[in-house]
Formats: sequence, structure tokens, C-alpha cells
Amino acid sequence: MLETPRLNLREWRPEDLAPFAEMNADPEVRRYFPTVHTREESDAEAGRIMEFHRKHGFTFFAAELKATEGARACLEFGFKTRGFPEIVALTLPTNAPSRRVMEKIGMTRDPADDFAHPRLAPDHPMSRHVLYRIKP
Repeated sequence: MLETPRLNLREWRPEDLAPFAEMNADPEVRRYFPTVHTREESDAEAGRIMEFHRKHGFTFFAAELKATEGARACLEFGFKTRGFPEIVALTLPTNAPSRRVMEKIGMTRDPADDFAHPRLAPDHPMSRHVLYRIKP
């Protein structure tokens, strides 16, 4: 679907479910999320991701290799193919690797946009999120 010299971002396939579940069960991988997932929870999340793609034509893509250029390819897709006027990204304040990627691709943060995640209790340690934005 989206390709760069070192990365292929594509739609999800059934064979992605097992490795996705393995990642979701790993506390280190999920360190920026409130909990690890059971296989059932992971499969349900993947189902929501795939359904969103079917309805809207974009989603969290399956990445075959990790690279900042994948984030750049997503921006290009969003602006040029989908015509979005703005793209946003969110993460925990402590997720330095994700924040570095966002900043590297030109996204900026206004602390006034930071928010409490609506699916977490306000006092949950992972409730606070930072929001980054970029326009074409």
C-alpha cells in the first residue's frame, strides 16, 4: 500500500494476528499502554483496525520494517492521497521514541492540546497524552 526504500506499510492480513498478539502480550512492548492484552483482546483490537480501514481507507498500517520514513510515507498518503487538512499523532509524555519520530517528521506540539485519554480514569498513570500536529 505505502512503500519506502526500507519499509512496507500495508493492510492487515490474518497472518498478522499471532505476531500482533505476541507483541501485545509483552510488557516491554506495551510499556506506553495501560495494560498488556490477552490474545482475545489483541484479536479484537486488530479487528477494529481492519474494520476502520474497510470503512475509511486508512488506519494503523501493518509495518514490515521499522523506520521514520514510514511516518513520512503516512503523512504523504494522508495529505496527497486522502487530502487531509491536518494530521495528528498522540502518545504518552514519557514515550520519547515516538515523540522523536513525530518531531523528526515536522510535527509540533502545543501543550494546550495535551489531554486525558477518554478511555482511562483521570487518575490513571497513563491518562495524560501529548498531541502533535502537522499541516501540509
